[in-house]
Amino acid sequence: MFGQAFRQGDMPAGERPRFVLADGTDCPATLWGITSWPDGSMKFCGAVVRVPAPVAAGASLELEVRAGGSAERQVGKRTTADLESAELSVMLEGLVGLEGTWTAALNDGIHSRADIVQLASGPAGTLWRIGSEFRNRAGKAHGQLYCWHYVMALTGANDEFAGLRYLARIAQPWTDVEQPKAEHREFAASVRARAQVLRKLQGHTTTETPGDAIRLPHYASFFSAGHDGRWDYVQGIGKSPADAHVRVTLDGENLRRSGLVPPFDPEVPINDAERIDYHPMGKGSITRAMGTTGERSDVGLLPEWNVRHLLKQSEDHERVMRVNGLSAAGFRLTFRKRATLQPVPCVDIRAQYPGLGNAETNWRGYIYMSGMTKPAPNESLWREDTAHRPGCTYWPYLFTGEPQYLDLLTEHAFAHVLELNQGNGTVWGTTFPRQQLLEGAWGGERGVRVGSGGTLYKGSGVLLYGIGGQRMAAWRSRDVAQAAALAPDVAPDGAAVRQYLNDVLASSYAAFKDYMSKVPASFREAGLFMQDKGNGLPWQIAYMSWSVCHQADILGTPEAAYVRAHLGRFWNGFARQADMACLVAMACSYRDEDGNLVDNMNGVLGSLRCNLNFDAASSRITIAPAKDKTNGAWSPHPGDRFSFAGKPMDLLKSFAEMKPYRVFFAVGCEGQTFQLALKPNGPPIRFPESVVITDCFAQLKDFRPDLAFSPPNSPSGYSANIRGAVAYHLACGDYVSDAMEQLDRIVKGQRINFKDRPKYRTLTSRT
Repeated sequence: MFGQAFRQGDMPAGERPRFVLADGTDCPATLWGITSWPDGSMKFCGAVVRVPAPVAAGASLELEVRAGGSAERQVGKRTTADLESAELSVMLEGLVGLEGTWTAALNDGIHSRADIVQLASGPAGTLWRIGSEFRNRAGKAHGQLYCWHYVMALTGANDEFAGLRYLARIAQPWTDVEQPKAEHREFAASVRARAQVLRKLQGHTTTETPGDAIRLPHYASFFSAGHDGRWDYVQGIGKSPADAHVRVTLDGENLRRSGLVPPFDPEVPINDAERIDYHPMGKGSITRAMGTTGERSDVGLLPEWNVRHLLKQSEDHERVMRVNGLSAAGFRLTFRKRATLQPVPCVDIRAQYPGLGNAETNWRGYIYMSGMTKPAPNESLWREDTAHRPGCTYWPYLFTGEPQYLDLLTEHAFAHVLELNQGNGTVWGTTFPRQQLLEGAWGGERGVRVGSGGTLYKGSGVLLYGIGGQRMAAWRSRDVAQAAALAPDVAPDGAAVRQYLNDVLASSYAAFKDYMSKVPASFREAGLFMQDKGNGLPWQIAYMSWSVCHQADILGTPEAAYVRAHLGRFWNGFARQADMACLVAMACSYRDEDGNLVDNMNGVLGSLRCNLNFDAASSRITIAPAKDKTNGAWSPHPGDRFSFAGKPMDLLKSFAEMKPYRVFFAVGCEGQTFQLALKPNGPPIRFPESVVITDCFAQLKDFRPDLAFSPPNSPSGYSANIRGAVAYHLACGDYVSDAMEQLDRIVKGQRINFKDRPKYRTLTSRT
């Protein structure tokens, strides 16, 4: 199986791809998961191809992908009868919270016909997802434990049944089942074909050492895959005794041109991947404690390991991609209704979403569990955190086309909306000046009302709410957009997943545009997008740029592009009036001297770390390096802006003119000394005493020879992140050339080496 991406217009509406050998021979293919661009042309499909040519061990074969295939409904030879002879099942032997032996049999799911979803059918085979209960020896269903069997019946060269590929997913997903009680359950598990044990699963309980016992929290799941993260092969009554080990590599340039992945630089050197194994409830190489601060390989638009695989596509990197993608099933984000078998909608933008049941507007998920079955206990080896939760499943689905990754991606998207406090809507005030962005009575996070008495945009908190920082909104909206972008045009189970997720995004973009229509023009022109109470974090704004550039790319809608273009103005607007090094910092100030949020770029100052020596005798300030020996070599220029808050104000409290966040202007600049005035070219203020401060906010016309306000001079620092985000804007067609020129100078001056750290190294064009 593999995924195939298309640039908008490359595969016209009404056509399907043809997979062709170099001599023009067509390869029969089964397609699924077809999703389209707004113009109706194909965006993506999953595929399995029957290759009518021998491939020697260790050799490769190139397939061309051409337009012009027929869009007529595919008809395959395989039926569920082909599956039954293998007698596939998952068996659990209860240890804690579970007594006795429980079996989820594929044939039970086939015969009950309660949850059979045919995902694809065609000349290369037929693909299903079939759900079944775990039953004890007496045949009684457990009620909480459930199994989805992903199974593909392969068709051979003579249309014969060749064999099966199989993957099981074991879960406790139900939000609306109270008995038996929702709790963690421990058991030993095995995968069987008839009486044969295909694999005894080793997993995790409370430690990182895998053992025979597996602990499954409620709202989590795991897979039956082997250590390499691949499906099993079973002959059954098929003709092929074994499956070939086939690896697929995809055209990287085509992927970049499609827009479904960012324009990552393919020339970044990539090291070999560290070998990791898949274990149920394992972590792969994902950080368990997601709230851990600092740059990590799993934080970013795509995790570092997925970018490495995208660029190198070696077998060891593919293994890491697969294992981490499956490991994300252990996040406690599988919130499904037993009544519908579907994820839970919680905003009612439409009165009804077919197949999803009623929108549960009073429910809340994740660790909060309002309106849902609450497990006891509710801890796990995972410590999930929206601000740092990695997006582990988008690239694995885009690459492999394997349906379990789409199911995980969809669940995580629904969970993001469900996680937001339901409330009755938060009011975003549009009147300037004001103390903070959120005005009026705090009314929850899920829906945002623009202006008192204005429109309530249900679900818009996905993009607009992020009191913990823009990163929360960036990653939340990323996951929703990725699931919406790849959800099939026609859902094989009939559920309106695509419609629901697209409605949430449309509501979010509409709220953003409505808000921008009501604020001062200077706020719009500055590209400001502030979600907390005064200080911004430039590296988090960069995260938001990464996310909205990606959203505009993968959705292809003008609404998403509007948000992207707005943020592009932030970076270029700053670069036109100050050195971009001022934003390569931990924080920046958005406040004026009265504590109000500013409505223009003049009030955006970056955090500066160096020694500023205030001399009372001369009322001059002398610049010197701070203890980290950086940022002390620059010279001031007339009109440079400064403000002071926090600890510096404790030292400057005797200065009559000093107020937190009041902006001062450099005057009387001589070498590395200057004075402060209350307005440009104004008279200098006098200092009542001599003090030394090490932190302030500043907007400097030229910060050279220093290159950044904060010490980290590596790809894990702020420079690489912000440079990559601005380059992505440029590749999308936004005018950010001024910012790009300065950032390239900074990154070059810092001698940043992106070797094996490619997630921030983007090209400024698609090719």
